[in-house]
Amino acid sequence: MKKNDMFLGFYLLAAVIFFIIPLKSWMLDILILFNISMALIIVFNCLFAKETLGMSGFPTLLLFTTIFRISLNVSSTRLILSTGNPGRVVVVFLRRRRKSYHRCYYFHRINYSSDDDYKQRYRKSF
Repeated sequence: MKKNDMFLGFYLLAAVIFFIIPLKSWMLDILILFNISMALIIVFNCLFAKETLGMSGFPTLLLFTTIFRISLNVSSTRLILSTGNPGRVVVVFLRRRRKSYHRCYYFHRINYSSDDDYKQRYRKSF
């Protein structure tokens, strides 16, 4: 058995396991960053392929990375619903994309006893 086949098998097995087992926020951060880096590697390989046959396995690779990303989305949703802490990578993307008060309010509100305490502390950012 080739090393590539074993890596591919572990990659898909991990995706299936992420559907079942809840992840910690630090592990989810690492896996999301790994997925983003894999996506960038795939894009650069597609851009700099000399021949069309150089990327003959692209549809299969795209399918496997999509399954892995969907499993990470399910894990992050489960983590948000169970603990309220989505992890640092998810919060960074949320803040970069949405700067409004209403959409970021619930992630910061967890650590404060009342809404007034939160509004006084973060009044400058609204």
